[in-house]
Amino acid sequence: ILPRYVIQRIRDGAQTIAESMAEVNVIFIDLVGFTELSHRLAPNHVVEVLGDLFREFDVLCERHGVTKIKTIGDGYMAATGVPEPSFHTAENAIEYCFDALQRVSALAARTELPIRVRIGVATGAVISGVLSLKRPVYDLWGETVNLASRLESSGAPDRIHVAETTYWRTKHAYEFEARGEITAKGIGPLQTYFVVGRRAAQARVS
Repeated sequence: ILPRYVIQRIRDGAQTIAESMAEVNVIFIDLVGFTELSHRLAPNHVVEVLGDLFREFDVLCERHGVTKIKTIGDGYMAATGVPEPSFHTAENAIEYCFDALQRVSALAARTELPIRVRIGVATGAVISGVLSLKRPVYDLWGETVNLASRLESSGAPDRIHVAETTYWRTKHAYEFEARGEITAKGIGPLQTYFVVGRRAAQARVS
């Protein structure tokens, strides 16, 4: 549940733990039309569907070297490049999102429910750590986190909506469609992109 360095810092007596990370890819995935879905299903069925969906995402985290951060209602937050810095993490994030969309589609077909998601990805600096040791939870903070959340909420169903920083780090491997300039609450005007698919060389490798 907690990264090794956090556990060691707790054992050393730290009361708050915070690390600055320069290159992190933050992923937000949110269920589209959750309110409508919750009206159609019994509460225990809603929890069952969310549980199935999030378990699929958890499995993909292990496959792609992604760190699950937390779930927030019907939303799922994950990241690459934390808790340890690593190379090619932006591509890992995109591949994770591709697989997540496939798992959502398969679950929708299996349950015959209109399950769709929006995905936002942003790349940049974050603060990571644990603020309270009473119920310690590893989390991320900063503008990159806020941007990924805004990209998710302003995105489109079944599409991966990325920041310009993510685009520049991955444009060699993927095809993109310019979204045009959007205004993100609390951040301002931004150029963003939708991921269209893998470039030919990348597709052959995959």
